[in-house]
This record gives sequence, C-alpha cells and structure tokens, in this order.
Amino acid sequence: MAQINQTSTCGLDKKSYVFLHQLELGKEAAVKVMICRSWDTHTAYGKYLSTDFISSDEQGNVIQLTAKSNVSHHFIPRLNAGCVYLLSHFDVIPNREEYRVLKDNKLMIQLHGSTFLRKQPAAEAASFIRHPFSCIEIEHLEATDGKYLVGGEQSERHYGETWARLL
Repeated sequence: MAQINQTSTCGLDKKSYVFLHQLELGKEAAVKVMICRSWDTHTAYGKYLSTDFISSDEQGNVIQLTAKSNVSHHFIPRLNAGCVYLLSHFDVIPNREEYRVLKDNKLMIQLHGSTFLRKQPAAEAASFIRHPFSCIEIEHLEATDGKYLVGGEQSERHYGETWARLL
C-alpha cells in the first residue's frame, strides 16, 4: 500500500498524494510534481503528436508526462517549467518501448481532458530538484546496448550545438 502524504496549500483542504515511485499501473492517485522541462513531439513529417514533460517529486523521483494533441491545449499554457503542481485524474500507463525519454522508468503519466491540476505556491519549489538529469558534451556520449546516435555527422554537429547551449 502506498504511503499517503498530506498537504494543505492554496486554500485546499488536506489533499492526499503519493510519491512518483509509488504509482501503480491502472491505479488512481494524486501526485505533487515540479515540471522540469517540456517539449512538443512531432512525426518525421512534421505532424504534431503531443506535448511531453519531465517532472520530479520532492524525493527526486522523475517521470514523463504526456498530453496527446487533442488535449494538450489544456496544459500547454498552464504547466510551466520550475512550477509545482498537484495533479490528479490522470492515467498511469506503461512507458513506451521505443523512444523512451527515461529509459529505466516502467511507467509514465498520460494527461487527459479530465485531469485536474492546481499550481502550488512558488515557495514549495525549493524542496524539489529542478534538473534531475545532467547534460554532457556529445563527444562524451557512449552507446548503450549496442545502439548508436542516428544521423551521422550532421546530427552530431546539431546535437553538439544543442548540448553546448544547455551546459
């Protein structure tokens, strides 16, 4: 059974939530997370598929959130990097087999039209890890499980510029 945490912020009555590592496939829960990063996902032909987010909890656990194109307009203006939110009424789904952002996570959160979110006071962000990942120079990346970076020299040059800006 998951340990329930209590908070009374933003004028809410006591609200129960679980830490991200306590989420279970198909079980309802509420979580308190910081949005660390967001991006739009497109097909190779440019069709918009979803907006995705990396989020962390107070214990430093991380999970990917995804909002499909038909509902993402509800979340794009409301979920901001560096802010803390209470989320509920979402689906806990298996992580993708391909194109995993967090390779070791078995689960991810799918936001939908009835997902509830409430922004928390800015002071709560101090107890969260904003960047639960690290960036490295492209030259220092190592292939894992016999897989390689795609796209050859052009992609390496592009990614190298991107990594340099993030550092």
